[in-house]
Amino acid sequence: MRKEFYCTKDGDQYAFDVIFNKIKGQRTKHTVTQAEHDLGVPVILVPVTWTTPFSDTNYNCDQNVRIVSAVDPTSVDTVYVNAFTLTPEGVLVSVYLGTLSVGDVIEIHALAIHD
Repeated sequence: MRKEFYCTKDGDQYAFDVIFNKIKGQRTKHTVTQAEHDLGVPVILVPVTWTTPFSDTNYNCDQNVRIVSAVDPTSVDTVYVNAFTLTPEGVLVSVYLGTLSVGDVIEIHALAIHD
């Protein structure tokens, strides 16, 4: 016997699968390339793509960046999310690299909740 689970909001019932389809999370790794380093601009754009797209961009999204590995860990400065653009397929994240070097690896974490 299958049991249905529901969540209630403002007197309306929603099945959990409907609720969970509104939530997406994704991680993307990126290695700093020589071409990015040669630009001399410490900001890069990293796409994070949802496994299943949203129907539109009516969602809230939070992103974080972490350093996975650094060629020279003693020289690493601040790394942070600078800005982002939402699309139904994912989020394009602008990351400030600070003093990261070629070969350093970062990971972008994105969590989204649709309206």
